[in-house]
Amino acid sequence: MALSAEKSLWMTLGCSVNQPDREAIQLPCGKIEYTETFKYLGVELTSNLTDTADVDAKLARGRGTFKSLSNVFRSTALPKKLRVKLFQTLIVPTVLHGCECWTLSTTVCDKLNVFQSRCLGTILGDRWEDHASDDTARSRCEVTMPLAQLERLRRLG
Repeated sequence: MALSAEKSLWMTLGCSVNQPDREAIQLPCGKIEYTETFKYLGVELTSNLTDTADVDAKLARGRGTFKSLSNVFRSTALPKKLRVKLFQTLIVPTVLHGCECWTLSTTVCDKLNVFQSRCLGTILGDRWEDHASDDTARSRCEVTMPLAQLERLRRLG
């Protein structure tokens, strides 16, 4: 097995590295560069061990997928129950992929719940002026739990 310097990076987890120490590591195969973030198995790892970058990336991917299917989710030709089921089978797994690695802070839970309520509001045809609460949107769509609580259950297996 040979190490490839072009494909390899190095980083530290949980401790800071001074600028002079960030020089590339010289190995027989070449120099290995330092990085602050690294994507491993679809999860964004950062040197300061925060997961906000990964959560934000997953939410952005979920928003993009939701937006690309917005004609389907806004369609009144499809029953509301089918649109909610499509949301739960297409969008939720996209957002929660790799969530087992996340630290469930209140910020992360709030981001997940806001994403869910905005998507459900779009499915219901609510406008932002309506000021519908998260619980109201979930109950009208017959969604039993917030996205953050669903993420907790996924951890349990």
